[in-house]
Amino acid sequence: MSHGGVFVELEDPETHQLLELNWYPKGSTYDTRYVAGEALDHLGFETDDVRHEIAKLVSLGGRIAVEPWVEKGDNKDYLIGFVEDPDGIWIEVQGPTK
Repeated sequence: MSHGGVFVELEDPETHQLLELNWYPKGSTYDTRYVAGEALDHLGFETDDVRHEIAKLVSLGGRIAVEPWVEKGDNKDYLIGFVEDPDGIWIEVQGPTK
């Protein structure tokens, strides 16, 4: 991650659903002290058209939390954006850059 974090993906062998676990180093904007029972950080989804899906989520009552940006990867780049749902949960939408 460009901000210094590290992630690992765990894949279910039957459904191939992925669970991504993130770690943020001390001093990172995203590093916070763990508190038992703390809220869900965010849900993430992959799509072929990030901007379309973000617009759809906004039309359904969400609001843009973080405008889409290009995240540089080792093998390919991703377009990533965040929408906050009406309950305050952030939804990450990521996919290929277009």
